[in-house]
Order: sequence, then C-alpha cells, then structure tokens
Amino acid sequence: MASEKLNGYTLTKAWFNFAFNNPEVFNTTDHALYFWVMDCANRNGWKSKFSFAASTAMEVLSISHYNTYKKAFDKLVAHGFISVVRKSPNHHQATIISISQNDIVSDELTNTLTNTLGDVVSDELTTRLSDTLYKQQTTNYKPKTVKATPPPPLIDVEPEILERYLKFETWAKENAPRVLKMKEPLTPKQLQSLLEVSDAISVKTIFEEMHNWADLTKKVSVYKTAKTWLERRKTNPIGKQPEPQKKSSYDRKFKGYE
Repeated sequence: MASEKLNGYTLTKAWFNFAFNNPEVFNTTDHALYFWVMDCANRNGWKSKFSFAASTAMEVLSISHYNTYKKAFDKLVAHGFISVVRKSPNHHQATIISISQNDIVSDELTNTLTNTLGDVVSDELTTRLSDTLYKQQTTNYKPKTVKATPPPPLIDVEPEILERYLKFETWAKENAPRVLKMKEPLTPKQLQSLLEVSDAISVKTIFEEMHNWADLTKKVSVYKTAKTWLERRKTNPIGKQPEPQKKSSYDRKFKGYE
C-alpha cells in the first residue's frame, strides 16, 4: 500500500494509468465494480479494511449473474487493486476486503493527455489569433444590411381578388422576380386597382419591363411605379419607355388575368 493517504483522486489516477497501459485487461463491469469499491471505502471513512457484500454490489451495478461479478472481483484482486482479508464464510456474512493503490504503473496517461491538451490549446490560440487578425483587416468594412420585404396583408380581401393576386404572385416569381423584391410590394387591392384602369396584358407587360429595367432598385413602390408607367403609356402610346435590358415576352399568355 502506498505511504500517502488513500483518496478517490489518487486511486482513480492509479486505476486509469493501469487501464491505459493494459487496455486488454478490464471491461466496463470491472470499471464499475472498482468504483463501487472506492465508494464503499469512502463511506467507511477510508478504513484499512471494511465489509463488502456481493449481493449489494450486484444490485447497485445491475449485474444479473454471480459468475460475472466473481470474475470482475477476482480481476481486481489479481492485479492488486483490492485484497481479501477474510472470505465470506456463509451467506449471512460479507467478505472483508482492503483497498490498495497500484503504484507500479507509469504516468504515461497524464503525459499523453497533457500533450493532447497542449495541441488543443495551440490550435485554439491559432484560431483566435487568425480571427483577431481577420477582424482587424475588416474593421472598416461594413456590409449593407438588406431588410426582408414584409409580405402584403391578405386580410379583408375578397376571395376573387385574393385568388387573382395569388396567381399574379406565382407568375411574377417566374417572370418578374425583381418586382417582388421592391421595398413596398404590391397588395391585392392595388393589383385590382391597376386592372380596373388597364387590361391584364398591359399590366403584365409593365411588370416585365420594370423587371428588366436596370434602375428599378431606385424605385420604392411597385404600385406607384406601375401606375406611372401605365398612365405614361396611355398618354403617349408611342413614347419612349425606359430602355429594358432585354425584350419583353409579349406573346406569352398572362394566366389568371384574363
């Protein structure tokens, strides 16, 4: 037995040093049984010897068969972690054991863990240093924050108008997606208002031209922009409209608007 006073820390360290150097010796049952032995020793005030009942150990550790318990117990004795002071003479008396500290094994596990921890700390410091340098290089860079466009309110809308609007939204996602990204989206009632002053084909054409217009991002409201363009088209049918980036598809059908 070691000269220093036994305690859970020193015993645990000695146990895992041995297990690390001899990985083929112990299994999970052996580990559980030894820690139960340590717990019993602690509950008995670290007496030099104390009673240890097999039935209690099997119940605590959920060991179903006595042979499994006996095999694990004998391993602890064979490798010097516990010693038997007196075997149980019958079922009414517990075995008397003494817990020992295995001092023979090296502290290779501590060295391995220390080196591993050193590598982890080194990697962490490298990562933090890289992050710090990156932040210093990008301090003056302030990316623009693009706020998500809130969807238009769909309450208090007549079913017919709402159905027409939903068809428009589906069409616009494919044919005029830039229009949908404007800061003030078109509402169902605004769409109905445009269709009351112009035909569906003209409204469709205006939305496609707005989508292809390079300066569309300078505008805010879908409704106001579309209404202005429609009025300009009526007052000056052959007047020059903003130059689109590509030709509009006038020959495609505008489903749901007709």
